[in-house]
Amino acid sequence: MVDKLILTKSLRYKQNKINNILFCSFLVFTFSVLGYFLGLKFFITDNLTEDNRIAIPVKKGNLEKKISASGIVSFPDFEILRYPVAGTIGYIYFSEEEYVREGEILSQLDDSTIINLKSEITKLEKEVNDANQILQNLIDPPSNLDIKNAENVLSEAKLSEKEAEDRLNDYLDRPTELEIKSAENDLSNSKSKLEGAFRDLNDSKDFITGDNLLEIKALEDVNNAKSDLNFEEKNLQIIIDEYEEKVKNARENYENSLELYKDLLHGFFGPNIPEIQVKLSPDDIENEWGFKFSTIFESGGSVKIDGIVLEENKTPWNESVVFAWTNLNPNPIYTNCDTSSLTSRCPESEIDDQWDIVKSNLDLLDSTKENQEKSIKAQENIIIVKQETLDDLNEILDQTKSEVQIDEKISNYEYLKLQVNDYEKKLSELLNLPDNYVLENLIISFELATSKKNDAKEKLQDLYKKDENEIAVARSDIEKAESKLNDAKKDFDRVRIFAPFSGEIEEIFIEVGDDIQKQHPSFKLVNKERAVVIANVDEIDIMSLSVNDQVSITLDASLDKNINGIITDIRNGETNQGITKFPIEVEISQSKRLNLIEGLSASISIQTMMIKDVIMIPNQAVKGNFSNPTIDILIDEENHKSIPIELGESDEFWVVVKSGLNVDDKILMTVVTEEDPFQELLRLNTGRFRSPLGSRPGPPSGNITPGR
Repeated sequence: MVDKLILTKSLRYKQNKINNILFCSFLVFTFSVLGYFLGLKFFITDNLTEDNRIAIPVKKGNLEKKISASGIVSFPDFEILRYPVAGTIGYIYFSEEEYVREGEILSQLDDSTIINLKSEITKLEKEVNDANQILQNLIDPPSNLDIKNAENVLSEAKLSEKEAEDRLNDYLDRPTELEIKSAENDLSNSKSKLEGAFRDLNDSKDFITGDNLLEIKALEDVNNAKSDLNFEEKNLQIIIDEYEEKVKNARENYENSLELYKDLLHGFFGPNIPEIQVKLSPDDIENEWGFKFSTIFESGGSVKIDGIVLEENKTPWNESVVFAWTNLNPNPIYTNCDTSSLTSRCPESEIDDQWDIVKSNLDLLDSTKENQEKSIKAQENIIIVKQETLDDLNEILDQTKSEVQIDEKISNYEYLKLQVNDYEKKLSELLNLPDNYVLENLIISFELATSKKNDAKEKLQDLYKKDENEIAVARSDIEKAESKLNDAKKDFDRVRIFAPFSGEIEEIFIEVGDDIQKQHPSFKLVNKERAVVIANVDEIDIMSLSVNDQVSITLDASLDKNINGIITDIRNGETNQGITKFPIEVEISQSKRLNLIEGLSASISIQTMMIKDVIMIPNQAVKGNFSNPTIDILIDEENHKSIPIELGESDEFWVVVKSGLNVDDKILMTVVTEEDPFQELLRLNTGRFRSPLGSRPGPPSGNITPGR
C-alpha cells in the first residue's frame, strides 16, 4: 500500500507540474490575445453574431464513465516443489495434468534411503541416551539403587574371590562331569567374545593400509564444517552488499521526494522561500510564517495585519505568484479541501501529500538501516556458531590421531586372546593331572579376584565424589548428540513431498530411480482455481482506479459471456517509446467454473462514475464564465432569458445541472457548424483549447441520451 501511495502521489505531482507549465503559457497567451478579443467584440459586424441556436427540452438521464483495457488470462498461484534431502526417487504417485488435493503425497524416496535414515536416527538416539545417562550419573547424588548396585558388584567380587579360592582348593580333587561341561562353555563364550573384538578392531583400523578409520571419519567431519563456515562467511558478504544497495536506493528516493516537495512549494509560493524552510513540514512552515496556506490563497497573497497589507519583501512568499494562481488560473483554486482534480487545484492537499511521501521515504531509509544492522549481526552470530563447531571437530580429530581408542581396542583383543588361552588351559587341567604351572595360575587368579574386590570397595566410595569438569564435558556431549539427532529427524521427515495446496501438476522433473541432491526441483504445481487478467491502463486513467474496484470481463473466446472480477493489484508504471502504462491485476470471480486456459485474450471494463437520474445538458449550451455559468431558457417562441445555474460532474459531451433547471424546460444550444473567431485564434496559438468546464462539441441533435 505504501508503494501504491507513493506511485499515486508522484503521478499527481507530475500532472500538477504539467498544469503549472500550461498555466504560465496560458497567462502569456491571454494577455497577447486580449486586444484581439476586444476587437472581435466591438468591431466585428452583427452578422457574425446571428443567433442560429435551436431549442431543446431538458430531460433526465444517467452520466457514466468507463475505463477499458485488454490483457491475457494467467494463473498466478504456482510453486516449484523441491526435495530438501538427498536420496533416490522410489515412488511417484501422480502424473502430469492430474489434479491433487492439499496434503496428498506426490512422491517418496526409495526404501533403502528411508532405512538408512531410520538407522541413523536409531544410532543417534542411543548416543543421546548414553550421553544423558553419563551426565545423570555425574550430577545425581548416589541413589539407593546406585549404592545397591555398587554393593552387589562388591558382593560379586567377594564371591569371585571365594570361587577362585575354591578352584584353587578343588584343583587337587578330581573334576566331575559338570565341572568339565562348565569349563567347555566358558571356553566357547570366550572365543565368541574374541571374534567380536576382532571385528570391532577391523572396523577401527585398516591393517592392510594402516589407515586410521576413525581419523578418516573425523577428518571428513572437519572438512564439512569448514565448508559450512566458508558458505556462511560468503553469505555475510552478500548481505552486506545487498543492504548497501538497499540503503543507497532508499536514500535516493528520500532525496528525490524532498526535491519534489521543494519544487511544489516554489510553484505555489514563489522561489524566494528561505532554503531552511522548504525542508520543514507544512505545519512547521505555517508556524514559521504565522499564516495558514488557506489564509494566503484566500487573500490572494496579500495578508493584512492590523490593517497593514504585507508587501512582497516582508513575507516569505511571492504575492505575484499567489495572485496569479487565485485570479488568473482558469481552474479554480480551493482551500480547506481534500484533493486536487483535473478541473481544480488544492495547494494544501498537494503539499501535505508530497510531505507524506517525504516522511514515508525517510522512515523507509531509517528502517532499512536498522534491518541492515540486525541482518549483519544475525549472520555474524551464525558464523560464530559454525566456528565453534569446527573447533570441536578439530579436537575430536586430534583425539583420533593419538590412536588411544585403537590401542584400547587392541588391548581388549589381546586380553581376550589371553582369556581364551586361560580357559583352554583350565579345561586341559580338568582333563589332565594337576601340575605346578596350573597351580601357579590358580593362585594368580585368586590374587586377581582379591584385587577386583578391593576395586569394588573404592568404586562404592567414589559414588559420593563429583567432578565439575566432567559434568561440563557431559553437557556439551549431550548438546552435540541432540543437534545431530534433530538434523537426522528433519531429514527423515523430508523423504516425501506433499502438495502444499490443491491444484494441477503441470510438470514433473524427476523419474523413479533418479539419484537427486538437496533442493532438487521435482514438481510444478499450479492452482487453476484462481485466475487473473493482467492488463495495461493509461497513466491518466490509472488515477481513477483502486484495489477492490469491480471489473467487467469479456473473453475473446466467448464474447457473449460477461464475467465479473475485482482489481487485486496495481503495479508500477512501465514506459515504452515515451508512453507510460500501468499493469493491473484483475482476479476473475468463480474462475474454476469457467474451465479457463492460460494465455486467453480478455477485455476489461471498469466503471469509474455512475450518476443516475440527473438533469444533464450538452456542454456547448453552457454560457457565462467559470464561476458564474448561465443558460438561455426559452420563454416563448420568440423570447428567451439568461438564468444562472449550478453545474456538477461532466464528461466530454454532457454536464450535470444541480440547480436552476427543471425537466421539460427548453434551452437554447448552438449547433456547431464552424469554429468561432475566438476559438480559432486560441487553437492557432496553443494548438488546442478546452473550456475549464470540460466542454467540447456535442452531438449536433443535442439529445440527452447518455444514460442506459
